[in-house]
Amino acid sequence: MGYLKTTCGRSRGIPLGMAPERIVIGAVVRVLEGGSEVVECFNPATNICPLIGESKLAGLFQSGLASLLTELDQVTLADVTREGDTLRDRLTLV
Repeated sequence: MGYLKTTCGRSRGIPLGMAPERIVIGAVVRVLEGGSEVVECFNPATNICPLIGESKLAGLFQSGLASLLTELDQVTLADVTREGDTLRDRLTLV
């Protein structure tokens, strides 16, 4: 997807492949999670839930997931790493 680029050789590494302002968190989540199925009944091919069509819970999960992704679409990697030094300091404590 171009988020990262790898470099082989002596000065190898895995730097960002694009500016953090262009990396949208919602898009990254979609790529990493694929067709995320929060509940079994999201997948008609594997669903064996006896409540299919009767439960409103699946619809709530679907709209909740859609809302989450909509929110994440408003945020970039630059947004969530603005406090880079603080984040780095906290991670070294783990």
